Amino acid sequence: MFPTIAEQHAAMRRKELEEAAMTPYDTYRLYQIERQKSITEVRYADEQAGRIAAATAGALRRLTHAARRQHPRRPRATARAPVPPCSSDRMPETVEAR
Repeated sequence: MFPTIAEQHAAMRRKELEEAAMTPYDTYRLYQIERQKSITEVRYADEQAGRIAAATAGALRRLTHAARRQHPRRPRATARAPVPPCSSDRMPETVEAR
């Protein structure tokens, strides 16, 4: 019998995994993830993440501020006057019998 599509896909995936090799950089990253870090290293990483977040937020703030300046502000919604009923919504006039 012929293999199903799922079996063919699984075989292709197994072959890809067998051919994949870890690069030296990947092993270094695994080492960095698994090792214990000192308090100073953790603080430095937190500060660095904070600086990146602040820079990103500042850039987005400048972009959105510039976009807001380009578009005129929409008027705020005010209390609307009641809409008069449509003529088709009215009760039909009674016709007197002749």
